[in-house]
Amino acid sequence: ERQKMKDQTLTDLSEGQVLSGTVARLTNFGAFVNLGGVDGLVHISEISWKRIKHPSEVVQPGQAVEVLVLKVDPKRERISLSLRQARPDPWLIIDEQYKVGDVVKGRVTKLAKNYVFVELQDGVEGLVPLRELADFRVSRPEEVLKPDQEVEVRIIELNADTRRMVLSIRQAAAMMPEGQARQRHADTGGAGFNLGDLLKSKFSNAEMDQMMGKATSEGE
Repeated sequence: ERQKMKDQTLTDLSEGQVLSGTVARLTNFGAFVNLGGVDGLVHISEISWKRIKHPSEVVQPGQAVEVLVLKVDPKRERISLSLRQARPDPWLIIDEQYKVGDVVKGRVTKLAKNYVFVELQDGVEGLVPLRELADFRVSRPEEVLKPDQEVEVRIIELNADTRRMVLSIRQAAAMMPEGQARQRHADTGGAGFNLGDLLKSKFSNAEMDQMMGKATSEGE
């Protein structure tokens, strides 16, 4: 009876179908989804529009999901499925949600040598070049940011065709009111704020005036 169900499922399947199934088990390379008598494989690259390290970040055994059939091989009883393609690609409507100049919230997902990845929503990431992290010199992203930190960024470049978005933390900070900027500096450890903000957060106005007066006298 089980074999009949499997044969029937394999016969009925065709590429491009969107079907309901249940996550049967997870592996390091993907997730197996039961479609009714037969399991299909969702490779890790087809689980989500965003980068993931393990399927468990998105799905769990026993979870009901919708999948798109990518390929069916009845003789070998192999079925390739996609979770992400059963959902809308967020980059197809990116121009409706964001535009250059917008200041939005995001989450730091990865720190690299010369840039930082910030996720705005599932499947939509932008990069912040090193020069756009702060108004002061930053040698390494780790000096001002950490993974999973929430930040505000300004979109300075957006190309839906190439799926490229360039962001700026320092420009977003420059657009914030002074008081709000100082509060955000306290909340985030100083990420994305200019040198003036950093000094004002540590010294009173009187102390700042005294320091500036002393510097001017020495310069003369």
